[in-house]
Order: sequence, then C-alpha cells, then structure tokens
Amino acid sequence: MVNSPFRSVTDLKANGIHFRRSSSCLTDIKFTSFAFYSELRLPSFYLTDNTKVYFSNIIAFEMSPETRTDFAVTTYFNFMKALIHNANDVKVLREKGILYGLLASNEEVVEIFKSIDTYGYSNRTRGLFRNVKIGI
Repeated sequence: MVNSPFRSVTDLKANGIHFRRSSSCLTDIKFTSFAFYSELRLPSFYLTDNTKVYFSNIIAFEMSPETRTDFAVTTYFNFMKALIHNANDVKVLREKGILYGLLASNEEVVEIFKSIDTYGYSNRTRGLFRNVKIGI
C-alpha cells in the first residue's frame, strides 16, 4: 500500500482532500482525515530559475556514500513528483500558497519537478512520509 502510487493533486482534490500550507520546512507534510473530507498540509516552496540546479546538487550530496542524512530533500521531491502531473496540479498548489515564486507558467513548474533527478531513490521501508502515504 505504501509503495503504490497515489493520484495527482487535482484527483485528490476531486476526492475531497483539501490542501493547506504547513510551514517552510520540507519535511512538514501531514495528512489528517475528518468525517467528510481530508486535509493534506504541504510546506510552502519558493521556485526560481535556480531551483533545479540548487536542489539537484543537494540531492547529489544526499546520495554521496559518506553522507549521513535522512534523505529529506530527495524524499520531498519524490513525494511532490507523485502529486504534480500537470499544470492544473500546480495551479491548485499556487492558489493555496504552497508553491510560489518567479516562474511565469505552471508548465515551467511541472518541468522543474520532472527534471530534478532523484536517482531512483525510494525510501519505502522507513520513509519520512510513510504515514502520509498510508493515509492518502
């Protein structure tokens, strides 16, 4: 169940999941289920022209064999890649104040998330967002 892919932002929204901003910490992702709807809290994320280079370097650092890390950035990008499939997904996240920045189009944001390589890393067994994925 944890390893199965879940749907995009627009699909989740259509199924009663509301999106809210949590904080600016990339690991601050929470899922809460209520009686008639659910809420997925995601950290706010500022996008610029340098986002791809900056976070690609951080992910490469996390992948270094001598680095002791919880793979927070890599796991965050894997999680967001699962949520963002098209420009409509980005539009919803921008409307909620979760994604913001200098990029002009939602398509650019989709391309940035798709282009950031996480080197096939999957934190399946002890994942940072395991409970969130189970909840969804």
